[in-house]
Amino acid sequence: MLHKKLIKIQLYLLFLTIMFLPFMVVPNIPFSQSLITYPLMLGIMVFLWDMKREHTFHTIPRLYIGFISVFFIWSVICMMHGIYMYPFYTTVNMGQSDKLTALILWLSSHQIDIHQEIILKIWLLLRFIKDIFFNVLLTFGGSLWIYSLYHENWKRGFVDVRNGMLGLTILLCLYSIIEIGYLMGNDTATYILKIINPLYMDIQGDHGWWPPLLWNGQLRSLFPEPSFFGIVAAVIVPFVCSFLLKTNDIKAYIMYILYIIMLFLTRARTATGLFLGEMGLLTLSFFVYCQGYGKRILSILTCGIIAFLISVTMFLPSGNNTKMLEISESYTKNSIISVYGNQRSNIARRVNVMATTLVGIEHPIFGVGKGLKDAYLVQHLSDEALKNYEVQLWFRMMEEKGILKSGFPTLNKLSTVLAESGVIGCILYVLPFLYVIIKVFKKSVLKHNPEIICLIIALIGSMVAFFSNAEFWSIYIVLGLLLCVIDGESHEM
Repeated sequence: MLHKKLIKIQLYLLFLTIMFLPFMVVPNIPFSQSLITYPLMLGIMVFLWDMKREHTFHTIPRLYIGFISVFFIWSVICMMHGIYMYPFYTTVNMGQSDKLTALILWLSSHQIDIHQEIILKIWLLLRFIKDIFFNVLLTFGGSLWIYSLYHENWKRGFVDVRNGMLGLTILLCLYSIIEIGYLMGNDTATYILKIINPLYMDIQGDHGWWPPLLWNGQLRSLFPEPSFFGIVAAVIVPFVCSFLLKTNDIKAYIMYILYIIMLFLTRARTATGLFLGEMGLLTLSFFVYCQGYGKRILSILTCGIIAFLISVTMFLPSGNNTKMLEISESYTKNSIISVYGNQRSNIARRVNVMATTLVGIEHPIFGVGKGLKDAYLVQHLSDEALKNYEVQLWFRMMEEKGILKSGFPTLNKLSTVLAESGVIGCILYVLPFLYVIIKVFKKSVLKHNPEIICLIIALIGSMVAFFSNAEFWSIYIVLGLLLCVIDGESHEM
């Protein structure tokens, strides 16, 4: 009886975790600014306690537990090596960390004489071991949590997660109705957003400007920035499409059109590129594996075209004679083709990613350790790169707050893993995602199975997003469900 109640609690916590995905920089909360940390952590704790009570740890394959153990141990080894080899201790201001300062004062008051560099190394060691532990627990550990809930019935898990994604879609749409009003110049909508946004976002809390109170000219919905909307949309869109494949409810199609209008209004290259890529994969996959869904796929593609046409015309002044073709070409140039060249923030992004990659190339075996790459990265910034405003801002904030407290943002997950954990760490990180893709194709389960097709598309889209930002927890949801697909029993609902 208690077991069933604990499972129900976990399902509620999973739903909350999905609903909290946009809330990444919540102010004035302890431990983590990312709101999903709390239901996720609680859900994993309940999961572990329940498995201990029921003696069901054997239901988690040893291969998966072994991988998490190896990944954790390798990350710790790289970090310990990085702390031992770190050449920048003289540039670290000990007073920039309140906890470290308190530790030094406590040791001094108890007449314990230890060299400050040794204290710093021990403090960094303990701090980064904690960070690595919680990172592994809340990422791949979160996937195992989902696996434990649904490994006997992955279809039930797919429906539960899809319901969470649909709920999140509705929440984003409701907020963005106000935001669209702001983008169209409505003073009331602007006033409302100025009241709402500081309640759930730490305004200008990072690098002195991010996230801003209002984002000029681009929709971001509840996310801190427009590109984040696109990365989570890489998972939301396939789940919503799977729902549209099974329903004739006109309200569902209207919601989908509104959501895709919002996606195009982000004017984010990440969002637009991922959406177009996933639509291409969706069309190709269903043509090969599920030919009976042709009319449904055509309806989904038509909704996307309608959404695009609405999004590119809704801000035109009345009486404007600009041709639709010209508008479309302008949007394509600004939101897709601008990925290449020196437009928008490409220079700062390229400088960041190239410098991070060079750090990894210079330290291919162990990397430089988690949390230690930024001082190395600075060495690869040319005088030309330092003329860029964004790069200057990152560099200035790092000097003001300290190397270990403020650094360069992650703009490519794989280059960051390479820099911090070396080639082996990079291979270990992508291994689970490649594993489930290979297993799905080997089991030949895609035929006449639209849910699995949508999961694979969501996973591929999220992996492509590695090249534009840090990973989001939405990818670990998909990973957990695909582990259920390849290992669990499928029960017809």
